[in-house]
Amino acid sequence: MRRLVLFLLTVVFFGSCATYDQPGCEAGRQIDCACANDVTGYQVCLDDGSGWGDCKCPGCTSNSDCDPGYFCDLTTNTCKLEGGCASNSDCAINEYCDLTTRTCKPVACDHSTQCANKCCGDDGCGTGATCENNCPLGTTCNRTTCTCVDGCCPNSPANKFFVDISGQVIDPSTGAGAGNIGAGAISPMEALTLPNPTLYSATTTAADGSFALDCFDVTSIALGAVVLTDDPSWDNTAGALYPTGTGVVGWSSNAEKVCTAGAVAFALSTNLVETIGQLPDVNPDNDGFVMGMVVGPTGRPVGGAVIKIQDPSDDWVDPLSVYYPDVAFQNLSSRMTTSSNGLFILPASNFYSGIAVVNAEKTGMTFTDQMAAPKGGFVYFLMISQNDR
Repeated sequence: MRRLVLFLLTVVFFGSCATYDQPGCEAGRQIDCACANDVTGYQVCLDDGSGWGDCKCPGCTSNSDCDPGYFCDLTTNTCKLEGGCASNSDCAINEYCDLTTRTCKPVACDHSTQCANKCCGDDGCGTGATCENNCPLGTTCNRTTCTCVDGCCPNSPANKFFVDISGQVIDPSTGAGAGNIGAGAISPMEALTLPNPTLYSATTTAADGSFALDCFDVTSIALGAVVLTDDPSWDNTAGALYPTGTGVVGWSSNAEKVCTAGAVAFALSTNLVETIGQLPDVNPDNDGFVMGMVVGPTGRPVGGAVIKIQDPSDDWVDPLSVYYPDVAFQNLSSRMTTSSNGLFILPASNFYSGIAVVNAEKTGMTFTDQMAAPKGGFVYFLMISQNDR
């Protein structure tokens, strides 16, 4: 609308586009004039002040502006070779000349270049991929402008604590991102005890599994945050996906409630859970189970680890039952340690007193303690990470 108004004003004050015949202009004076396709050109008052010269437009406005053998492409106001292109200069910006077909084609779209100054949103390459949230520590992603701004949720109300959590959802059976599924934030205690935990924030993952849970209120949430994955309908029942919760951040005070980037959560298909349910002491729908991954300091899975549970006397003991899936998930019961995928499965029979503390052991490595509990119709997923204890 603004462009139309400017054009009409130009017509009112200066006449129509090509040539101005009214006498009395100041010799050498230059004014704007309208070219094809809303392009603005210019024209200069003649040396004798008798009138205006022709409108000079950028590029071409007709075939007569082009060299022999070329025509004027009015969609781009550029001269192009008749019958095709002969070099890149015959093509528009962001195009190149394919000399095998003599046609202009788009230059390959580079995701990293497109996302260089963005922390969210489509990368513009036409594949549905989104720009990752790579905001530095101490900043958060403004989801309106897709730029990093100082502070964690700087617009939080006074005396309230808001956090922003972003990361990726992974299918543990393949190691690939789980796209177009539901991802939401719930509290750890509700994840462990309630059949229908409160969703404090929810979204749908991008094609590569990336997600961003925009600033949400955690003032009343203790212990940390769990990312729940499920079908986007959020019906808390097994559809294509089985409801699964992954603890992604922990806190013991309000001061520790900060924005989290690079979080990793997991999604389990119902088919995979049904396969796990064929183990003799696993009943997912009635009892649930705990699954997890042992990882090193860079987040890579750790093979050769064994899982331990803390008993009521605070001693670390072997679980009553534990399974270590192989990489292909074709053998769930023959291994004695984690395979290269770092995965383990703990049936509900291990949690005889409800919530239990779980850890891992491997020579030369120590790991963080994690609390877990099974719940019917739900999988609690643990990330047991190496530490420097």
